[in-house]
Amino acid sequence: MSIEKTFFSYSRADSAFVLKLAKDLRDAGAELWLDQLDIKPGSRWDSSIEAALNAATSMIVILSPESVGSNNVMDEVSFALESGKTVIPVMLKECVTPFRLRRVQRIDFTGDYQTGLNHLLQTLGHDNEGKKVAQTPGNVTTPISESRQGKELEDLLWQRAKTSNAVAAYNHYLEEYPEGTFQSEALAAIRKFEEKEKQGSSVSYDSDSDTVQLKVKTGSIKKYMLYGAVAVVVGVGIWLLLPLISDKGKNKEDDGDKKAWGMALQKNDSSAYTDYQKEFPHGAFINQAKEKIDSISKANASNNASAINTALI
Repeated sequence: MSIEKTFFSYSRADSAFVLKLAKDLRDAGAELWLDQLDIKPGSRWDSSIEAALNAATSMIVILSPESVGSNNVMDEVSFALESGKTVIPVMLKECVTPFRLRRVQRIDFTGDYQTGLNHLLQTLGHDNEGKKVAQTPGNVTTPISESRQGKELEDLLWQRAKTSNAVAAYNHYLEEYPEGTFQSEALAAIRKFEEKEKQGSSVSYDSDSDTVQLKVKTGSIKKYMLYGAVAVVVGVGIWLLLPLISDKGKNKEDDGDKKAWGMALQKNDSSAYTDYQKEFPHGAFINQAKEKIDSISKANASNNASAINTALI
């Protein structure tokens, strides 16, 4: 009589957990087949796995993000289910359960390890002291009821919404479960986003789908964009006109300078040149004005000296 064995299907990323679990199950008397422990040196790996999977009466599949993403693990699960073998899902890490396993009772190892081990031993027909126990309906994997399955999926979707804490995630939950357990919490979360976005957004309620959607006030945004564009245009215009205005002012100042100098030359006296200096202290003819004043002063001094000499004679 052949010994009934349980085949282990898992991802290599979970090897440490699998080896510990296999040791504890074997210590309790469970008959297992694990590739890392039972493939003999020199044997072909693929053919050994195929033979063990065909011979096994049941399968333990370790569920984790890595295993559900493994084609090899999913192929082994499909083969076991199609062959009528008992499949026992063991939840090691939180992940989305493959569709083909959603109606099969899972054993939870995400919390206390010993509790999960005791449950698994009972399912395999052993107690935690290694004694074989009689199988009862409670030890056999049974389908999860539709209501329980739906509740688990709803809880998972809600946890994802809370983790992302985004309007889109809460809306997605409401779309999937418009009358779900966490409907009020989802609506309250979205209202908080509404309060934070008062200046730039508004909230509208869609009564047909019972979902809340956040809509941006595009009119206000367009208005501020227009103001910004006008400000940019005005700024560029001023920047372009500044050189012209500066040149025009400079030309006007130059014309006044020339005119004042011409008038001073016409009068040709020290008072006219002095007035020019006061009006245009940095004018183009300031040096010439100083020279003219000096020249007139010297000429006046010379004339005065001649007059005095003439009077003395």
